[in-house]
This record gives sequence, C-alpha cells and structure tokens, in this order.
Amino acid sequence: MIRATLRALGDLARWAVRRTPAVPGHAIGYSDVQRGMMPVLAGVLVVETVAVEVLLFSSGVPLWLRLTVGAADVSGVLGVVATAVSCQVRPHVAGEGVLLVRYGALFELAVPYSAVADVRSSANFNEEGLIRLAHGVLRVAVSSQTNVVVELRDELEVPGRGKARTVRLYADDPRAATAAIRRAVAGAGEPAGS
Repeated sequence: MIRATLRALGDLARWAVRRTPAVPGHAIGYSDVQRGMMPVLAGVLVVETVAVEVLLFSSGVPLWLRLTVGAADVSGVLGVVATAVSCQVRPHVAGEGVLLVRYGALFELAVPYSAVADVRSSANFNEEGLIRLAHGVLRVAVSSQTNVVVELRDELEVPGRGKARTVRLYADDPRAATAAIRRAVAGAGEPAGS
C-alpha cells in the first residue's frame, strides 16, 4: 500500500508539471465516471480538516496534537487527489503483447493476448469493491461498474489474489475498448470473439 501511495504521489507530481508518462499502445481510459466525484470528496475532506482544527483549537488541545491530526488530514486529501490523478494518467492499455488492466497506482495486471479467448461489452452496475477476485472472476470496477469482459483460455495468476478465468473492467468507451483489444489480440495472432 505504501508503494502504491508513493507511485500515486509521483503521478500527481508528474501531472502537476505536465509530464505524464507516454502510453505504449492504445490507452483505454476509465476515470471519466469518477472525475466529478473525486473533487467533491477532496472538498469534503478539506472542510473536515478545517472543522477538526477549529474543534481541537477551541477545546484547548495542545499544538503538537493539532499538528499531528492536521498532517493526517492533509495526507488524506493528498491521497484522494493523487488516486484520482493516477487513474487518469495510468489507463488500461492494449499494448505490445499484453493488455494492461489497471486501477491507478493501486493495481496492474498484464494479460497476455495469447490468454485471451473472447472480448465483449457487457455492463454491470452492481460490482462490489474496486478490485475483487471471486469464483475465478477478477473485477476492476469504477463507481461499482464494469462494462468490458475479457474471457481467458486458461486461469491467469493474479498476484496476491488467486487465479482468474474472466476479467471484468470498466472503460469510458466500452465499444472502442473492446475493438482496440480485439485488434491488439488479432495483431498478436490470436482470435478473440466477434
């Protein structure tokens, strides 16, 4: 988790100076649906930070404790902003030989095209959690949604989580994402659905 946080903060710094990493392959964005909610959440956290400081100050809490709580609150705000930015600058990628399935700096899985049996669009609006592997289905959801399904030929090891036979992910434009993945799989010499 610390490593993911540091990567997200690095993404935030690169984004701030307009040096986002180049994407080798076809970028498949997934952050549009949460773009409106992240600033709201960050704003609520800023208000909470100020409210807690006012409460602690008026209660006579020592300065060292107020600074500690303030630092924790500010790190929470930075974490939310960094996560939102990392989702924007780390898209899914239909790249050279593999499909990179990502959720910001928190998760990345390389799916070799040789493992892909089928790709299709299929919307699901009630996913639980951001990244979840259950019953052989890996779900990488955004706002409890997935809309692209990648069926695999065999089970694929998901590091630290188990094995997946199906990968469900969210894409801002599922039809374009499905087409890009199919083109990449076909370019790798493997058939993938119709």
